Amino acid sequence: FFVTGPLTLGGYYLGLNILREKQASIGNVFIWFSEGKRFLKSFLLYLLVNLYLFLWTLLFIIPGIIKSFSYAMTYFIINDHPEYSLNQAITESRRMMDGHKMEYFILCLSFIGWFILSCITLGIGFLWLIPYFYTTSAAFYEEIAEEYYEKKI
Repeated sequence: FFVTGPLTLGGYYLGLNILREKQASIGNVFIWFSEGKRFLKSFLLYLLVNLYLFLWTLLFIIPGIIKSFSYAMTYFIINDHPEYSLNQAITESRRMMDGHKMEYFILCLSFIGWFILSCITLGIGFLWLIPYFYTTSAAFYEEIAEEYYEKKI
């Protein structure tokens, strides 16, 4: 459980590096383990996002799913802005996803076939699916972030 947050953020960091054509290596996945402060921040962010999702899911399943799309860009935002507080990154994600939740939902739906295929291969397909999903999500983030920050200025 303690390594899931840093690994998740590292996966999103790798996706951003692939998309931005920066140096991408398997070491990018472990970037959030490099310092104690970064590790703690990534762990707490992961814990906080999942706590919020759990609380929203307690209301009903559908609001929990909708909220999960609101928080979907949090990991990209904290990778781009490590100086943000945890709540600041989550709030920024909520604002950024306003009007884009359905687009992201459809994007996620497009991966269902790959997910099923990965399960059929007893998980081997996930070796390709997870980086593919993170990179595709990074492209989505780049697109809406550009629009969001242009409006913000």
